[in-house]
Amino acid sequence: EDMITRGNSTKITQFILLGFSDFPRIITLLFVTFLLIYITTLTWNLSLVILIRMDSHLHTPMYFFLCNLSIIDFCYISCTVPKMLSNFFQEKQAISFVGCIIQNFIFSIIGLSESCLMTAMAYDRYAAICNPLLYSSIMSPTLCVLMVVASYMSGLTASLLQLFALLHLHFYGPNVIRHFFCDMPQ
Repeated sequence: EDMITRGNSTKITQFILLGFSDFPRIITLLFVTFLLIYITTLTWNLSLVILIRMDSHLHTPMYFFLCNLSIIDFCYISCTVPKMLSNFFQEKQAISFVGCIIQNFIFSIIGLSESCLMTAMAYDRYAAICNPLLYSSIMSPTLCVLMVVASYMSGLTASLLQLFALLHLHFYGPNVIRHFFCDMPQ
């Protein structure tokens, strides 16, 4: 019965990432450009985290949130760019089904957590601007930690729901992704 509805198709075990395959002449230039951007981004985010941790004057809610945002950005690009860079010089730019699911799951967690963290940062700035006299009592260190943990947990929860839905799908048919990483279509 299952084969009757699908015809003569086979289950997908890997996806082909087209990425930048339309530009074979400038592939080396693209690789070097993206590698430099990746290294620069990692360096700046790591430097920001280290500087905030080292300077006690920066141990305020705003810098606590910025530190967490830098960590999220560090993870955000690290879940997609290394695979993209490794695919530049491979003849067959592919990613396994499991690898694609994992990449999508991590990308989703980080993206959703970042959105929630930005909301927490907006509340922090709202409290600082609209209630400057009560700011230190409103934005206690405990509340800041709870807001960051809630951001990460919200991202994880929503991503787990998406993952469970994704794992119940059956992938048959074309396995070509016109992108450089596994992304959910809009």
